[in-house]
Amino acid sequence: MRWFPRLPTTTRGARRKNPVVLEITADGSYRLNSQAVAAASLGDELSSVYSRRGDRVLFVKAAGDLEFAAVAGVLDIAHGANVEHVALMPR
Repeated sequence: MRWFPRLPTTTRGARRKNPVVLEITADGSYRLNSQAVAAASLGDELSSVYSRRGDRVLFVKAAGDLEFAAVAGVLDIAHGANVEHVALMPR
């Protein structure tokens, strides 16, 4: 009997093509998939995005001169929005 690897499902393929990327700019503002997001509504925006997705991966790209506390705050907000995995992107 031959073994064949499982083919990826549509959801998996969609995840790779449409990642959720949160950028934290040098002035501390946020851009979610290139759209400006107010700090006060970031948690709600993330919850809305992930309510429609099977995967719960967030890619975070922060400006190089930010304090880690700014990034840690975003990680807390993401956790509250039920994000399961966070990947920090290189500068």
